[in-house]
Amino acid sequence: RDTHGTERDTHGTERDTHGTERDTHGTERDTNGTERDTHGTERDTHGTERDTNGTERDTHGTERDTNGTERDTHGTERDTNGTERDTHGTERDTNGTERDTHGTERDTHGTERDTHGTERDTHGTERDTHGTERDTHGTERDTHGTERDTNGTERDTHGTERDTHGTERDTHGTERDTNGTERDTHGTERDTHGTERDTHGTERDTHGTERDTHGTERDTNGTERDTHGTERDTHGTERDTNGTERDTHGTERDTNGTERDTHGTERDTNGTERDTHGTERDTNGTERDTHGTERDTHGTERDTNGTERDTHGTERDTNGTERDTNGTERDTHGTERDTHGTERDTDGTERDTNERDTNGTERDTHGTERDTHGTERDTNGTERDTHGTERDTHGTERDTHGTERDTNGTERDTHGTERDTNGTERDTHGTERDTHGTERDTDGTERDTNGTERDTNGTERDTNGTERDTHGTERDTNGTERDTPW
Repeated sequence: RDTHGTERDTHGTERDTHGTERDTHGTERDTNGTERDTHGTERDTHGTERDTNGTERDTHGTERDTNGTERDTHGTERDTNGTERDTHGTERDTNGTERDTHGTERDTHGTERDTHGTERDTHGTERDTHGTERDTHGTERDTHGTERDTNGTERDTHGTERDTHGTERDTHGTERDTNGTERDTHGTERDTHGTERDTHGTERDTHGTERDTHGTERDTNGTERDTHGTERDTHGTERDTNGTERDTHGTERDTNGTERDTHGTERDTNGTERDTHGTERDTNGTERDTHGTERDTHGTERDTNGTERDTHGTERDTNGTERDTNGTERDTHGTERDTHGTERDTDGTERDTNERDTNGTERDTHGTERDTHGTERDTNGTERDTHGTERDTHGTERDTHGTERDTNGTERDTHGTERDTNGTERDTHGTERDTHGTERDTDGTERDTNGTERDTNGTERDTNGTERDTHGTERDTNGTERDTPW
């Protein structure tokens, strides 16, 4: 023990007054049992060493630097956040997430995320930052649920697939190409106009009209139309482009409604038939041959002049005059005329040809003549037409109402009132009324339709009795006069 109190034993080990020992190697041990070698490295009673840099190493060989970072004997480091880094540079945080030197992260579920943000789970499925997934078969699925396989075929959440040509196929197997044409599992196609085409090539439009490969169309009523435009309905009736119809019996009907059967007989819309000889028969059974002669169901014929001939050979013309097979004629009055020109009326009176001139004018025993228009003229020269109007030798006419009209056109009725061609009337008192309703009496006084009178001096008198002379002076019924203000 020296004067400082330091002791040295026989092994050369020194102990100072603090109890600190130093052996012959220079190693010190304090009263806590902590040792420090000549390099300054300390070791505590647990065997933990700390070098001069402050780095600690425990008995397992684990080191901890002054930053608190630990490194085990495998070279794995753990910082104060609990993040570990192995000798490959791979880091693992306290959540168990690993990150390699490429920046790829792997969580505790085994899901990896690279520096682009792309994730890959333990099944090998990748998900990019857009949310698009790709499985180990290369099939991608976006955030809308649409899948795309390695052939480029897409499938949406409804199960509809779309290949790289843009053709879609739904869950029913129906395909739709980029032109919008659909094809179902039966091979039937439907274009964007709604027209369908089956595997036989038959097309059906949105109206339900079908068209086969021969170009024949069939509408929803079952009516067919071929490429010549000929239509055939469900009864087998055909109609060509001229509108002519032909039924299953071969009967044709044109656009005028005229029918023609297989014998060539035609029937129009009035029911009139015409056979191949040109003979027509109407609905009454009346026939008309090509000469225009008609024959009714009684056998009576009528030619184009309207003359009828019955089965006895008797003819009747359009005036109603009959002629029998002897040549005797009978008119509508019952008067007969034989082939000699002798007439016999219904009273039994006969008239021979001397009483009718060549113009057909008749003259009775009183000398009265009747022409073929029915106009009579008596021996005074007065004529009477079939309306009863008489005209005398002066040209004055008198109708059945007794109204007379002279050759100047002036009429006079049975009251003696005359109306000239200007429409002016004059009664038996000599009073005239023109077409404006203005009257003028025989004194020359006029009265208009307002009742105002004007005498021949020009003096007017209105319906109030007020008079106004030609100077403009007025006089009322009180005798008060008012001259013109000027």
